[in-house]
Amino acid sequence: MKLSKRENESRLTTLEECEYDIRRAFQAGLEATRTIGDRLLRIKEEELFLERSGTWSEYIETYHDLNVDVANRLVRRAKSVRLIEEHGLPLPASWAQVDELCKVEPERQIEIWQRVLNAIDKDELITAKTVQIAVRLDQTSQRSKPGIEMPDLENEDEKQPSGEPEPSAEPEPSATGKGKTLMEVFAKEAAETPVRLSERAEAALERIGRLCGNAISDGILERRIPISERDLIRWGEEDDDIVRKLKHYVADGWSVSKALQFEDKTITTLTPIGRLIQLARARGGRYQVELESFEVRLSAVAAAT
Repeated sequence: MKLSKRENESRLTTLEECEYDIRRAFQAGLEATRTIGDRLLRIKEEELFLERSGTWSEYIETYHDLNVDVANRLVRRAKSVRLIEEHGLPLPASWAQVDELCKVEPERQIEIWQRVLNAIDKDELITAKTVQIAVRLDQTSQRSKPGIEMPDLENEDEKQPSGEPEPSAEPEPSATGKGKTLMEVFAKEAAETPVRLSERAEAALERIGRLCGNAISDGILERRIPISERDLIRWGEEDDDIVRKLKHYVADGWSVSKALQFEDKTITTLTPIGRLIQLARARGGRYQVELESFEVRLSAVAAAT
């Protein structure tokens, strides 16, 4: 249906009003969350909670009806934001980005955040995934002990929506960062840091390369396939058939434990087709299973050209 110019203008006005209300609500939510975190941080740092309870956990659960893990996360966020402000840097645009920074020690947070700001192109959007990449690659480069341990991403805190706080300062330009994506900048730095493996991990990697191909083992050594040393050893010590199946999951960013749990789940008539496709992919494109009185077969087909 074709609308008149006046009707179109009215719809646009309504849209703009809705968008303004959404931004205002997000900003109010952000400010409220920050206020709560700031106040909890002060209560914890100055041990004011002792005026009412014997422990921090008891105080949080009794007087605020909060789970202590939630309270601690709010405190960590407040610490991180305060630290960023003290260094005169623009604030992250969402709590999800702050949560990623909180996965490392405070002294590392500022350096990582500054490097993100320097590496990002002016037209490139910083997201929680951007910060996650920077944190993971920084953790890899900081490892001095054997192994290539990466953070466990399976149990990440639930990301909270937030508004867009006004930046407090502009980041210093980087001579090497501009013009490249964040992944390119940090991946280059990580690739220049040698991987250290224990003898057991080296044996596991050799077996994985032999069964799954050099593309997989080289990807691990070059950190294009992030995996912890513990997962690497566990993967390399599985039966040959399982080792081969797991390569598809690990290459897609799954942890070994998550992949094994996925493989062990019982197939029923309620199993989503997407799960069957994933199982087929892990088996070179073919999967067959019997369900009740039916036999289900999946085969990969070549993409049309």
